[in-house]
Amino acid sequence: MKNRILAYVVIALLGIAASVTLSLLNHEPPRAIQGEAAFNIIGRVNNEGSGLFIKNRLVDNAGTLPVRADNGAPFFGEGYTLSVKNGKAWGGLVFGDPGASSIQHTQMATIAAKVGLKFAQYQDGMTKSGDTLYYVTNLSNAGTIATSQALIDGGIIWEPQYQKVLQEQAGTFRQLARTNDLFADHTCCVVAANHNWLAAHGQDAVKFLAGFAQAVRFINEAKAHPDGEDYAWLLAFAQTTTHGLSAEEVRAAIDNIHYVLADDADGSLDQLKKDIALLAAELKGLGLITSKKFGNADDFAAAFVDERYLKEALAAPPAHEGRSTLRIAVINGDIHQLAFRVAKEKGFFEQYGLTIELATGANGGEIATMLLSKDSDLGFLGAPPATLNIINGEHIVDAPQVR
Repeated sequence: MKNRILAYVVIALLGIAASVTLSLLNHEPPRAIQGEAAFNIIGRVNNEGSGLFIKNRLVDNAGTLPVRADNGAPFFGEGYTLSVKNGKAWGGLVFGDPGASSIQHTQMATIAAKVGLKFAQYQDGMTKSGDTLYYVTNLSNAGTIATSQALIDGGIIWEPQYQKVLQEQAGTFRQLARTNDLFADHTCCVVAANHNWLAAHGQDAVKFLAGFAQAVRFINEAKAHPDGEDYAWLLAFAQTTTHGLSAEEVRAAIDNIHYVLADDADGSLDQLKKDIALLAAELKGLGLITSKKFGNADDFAAAFVDERYLKEALAAPPAHEGRSTLRIAVINGDIHQLAFRVAKEKGFFEQYGLTIELATGANGGEIATMLLSKDSDLGFLGAPPATLNIINGEHIVDAPQVR
C-alpha cells in the first residue's frame, strides 16, 4: 500500500514549477562498472502483477483459503502466510514458470523454502516425492501453458497472461493466489540504460524519465476513476498493445499491477537497492549466479541502481529544447510496461524533443542482450534477468559503494 500511495505523490511533483536546475549529473559515473556494454537500473516500472494458478481438481474451495483436495492440507496460513505447516499441500506438485531467470521462478523457490520443501526441475515421467516442489520452465504465456496441461499441476505467470489462463482455461485451472498476496509490493520490472550511453546522454535520460513519469501519473489517475473517459481510453489502448485479449482480461490485469516509478517523492531508489541486493543473494542461493567474482550484494546493488537521473527528472520539469532519438527495447505485449506505451501514444516524450525508435523482445533476457550489445539505449525488463546478466557478465565485480 505504501508504494501505491507514493506513486501518486512522486508523479505529482512533475507539475511543480522550479527555477533551479540540479547538478546531480556533473560528476563521474560509478567506477564499479566494468566495460562499455554494462547497463544500470535507473527507475522502477511496476510492483506486483503476477499470479499462481492450479488445477481445479487439486483444490477444495470450501474454506476461506484453499486446501489440497486429496489430503486436506492448507496451501497458506492466515493472511497468505507460508510455513512448514503448508508443506503437505505443495509437496509433489509440478508448477510451470516463465524461466529460470524470471522473478516468478525465484518466487516459487522462495515458496518451497518457506514450506520446507526441496525445489527441483521436473522431467516428464520421473517419480515425484512429497518432500519436493517441482518446476518446469519456459511456460511464458497462456498458449504454452495450454499445451503443457498434462505435464503441470499449476503455474505462475505474469499479467496479462495470468488473466488469460484464468478466463480461457477455466475448465482446467483456477486462481491459487496473486503474488500481491504472497509478496506484497515486490519489485518486478525496471528501467535500465546502457552505462556508456548514460554517461554521454544524461539529460536525454532525464527527459525520458520525465515523460515516462507523466504516463505513470495518467495511468494511476485513470485507475482511480474507473468510470471516467481516461480509464475507458486506457483499457481500449491496452488491448491494442497486448494482442488478443478481451476487455475484461485487460481490466483485471491492469487492476492487478501497481505502476510506480520511485520509492519516495524525491525520486529515491533506496528500497529498490535493498530489493536488488536481496534478489542477488537469492539468485546466488539458487545457483543461477555463475560468476566466481560476485562479492557483496549490498555493494553490488549500490553500483547497479543509479537514481541520479530520476531525482533530477522529478525535481523540476527538464528543458524542452533540442531533439534526440532514443532506441528503446520493451517486452512484446507486456502490460507491466504499459506506461511506456502510453507515454509514446500521448506524446509525452515528443514534448521533450525525444523521438522513439522501438524494438521488442520476447522476454527480459532478450532486452538485456539489446542493452549489452548497445543495440538499444534504454530497456524495460524484469529485475532478475537484469541482475543475472550484469553479475554473470562480470560488469560489476566487488563493487565499492557509489560516492
